[in-house]
Amino acid sequence: MLWMLVGTALATAPPTEREVALGVGAFFNGGGTFMTQPQDRTGFGLVDLPFSGFAGFSPGGGVSVDFRWRDIVGVEVDLIRSIDTAQSEYGINGVDYRFKAVVPSWHIPMMLKAGIPSKGVSPNLFFGVNVVVPGEPEIQLPTPNGIPWQMTAQTKTYSRMFFGLGFEGRLPIDGVDIRIPFTLRGSMATSYPNSAIERAEYDIRNNVLFGMEYDLRWQYHAAVTLGVSYYFL
Repeated sequence: MLWMLVGTALATAPPTEREVALGVGAFFNGGGTFMTQPQDRTGFGLVDLPFSGFAGFSPGGGVSVDFRWRDIVGVEVDLIRSIDTAQSEYGINGVDYRFKAVVPSWHIPMMLKAGIPSKGVSPNLFFGVNVVVPGEPEIQLPTPNGIPWQMTAQTKTYSRMFFGLGFEGRLPIDGVDIRIPFTLRGSMATSYPNSAIERAEYDIRNNVLFGMEYDLRWQYHAAVTLGVSYYFL
């Protein structure tokens, strides 16, 4: 798909003012953070370890550096600061208790891009890797806390396959190359533990759960971005 787009761009590209361009920009990042419920929740003599799925909103913002050749192929690196937040819940004695995981994080997407040049709105595809450098995670429990075991979290730097679709519109200003990029982005783990035992550390004594520590290396990230970029060279 990517190479077909490059071929189409080469065949239809209009004359360009320069062979290469370097762009710098800033953007709003409205994202989401997700983890599915593991199918296997057995272990330690228990048949139903308490591990539900997570989903939530992760707002943030970032800056970008984008190198292009004739607006057909390029390389972009972003630096994004986001608050990766996701909610989950447990049902205990017929009552649902929601709780939240919060991880301030730096995201560093590095991507190859292919697009179709245009003096108006240009589409592009991209793929690469998203490196996530998390800060200190926090589990926010309901008040009053109705969950009868202690919950904490830990995480470390990880990476996810990154891909997406974008559009950028050129502002009609003579002699100045300013663009408004809009993108739909996703990143996902190519493999991920399907067992609750592999996604957390548990404190279980005499078949009673006293505590658990989540591993918050998220399974999926998704985002919509909108920004502004200035190109020169």
